[in-house]
Amino acid sequence: MRIRVSNILEMLAENVSISEILEDFPDLEPEDIQACLVFAARRTDFVRLTALRFGLMHSYPRHWQVG
Repeated sequence: MRIRVSNILEMLAENVSISEILEDFPDLEPEDIQACLVFAARRTDFVRLTALRFGLMHSYPRHWQVG
């Protein structure tokens, strides 16, 4: 059985306990839920570069510029 990472994350966000999720989806293991959390953390952890640091403000549209 396949279950999307987003479904697991939504259940956790709705305060469904890990034990409840594991009961509802017996094919899942605790490591699978941990992997979902790691995946989500990595998807949202990216370096934010600002053009100002590199002197490139003139090459970007004005609405992209960071104060």
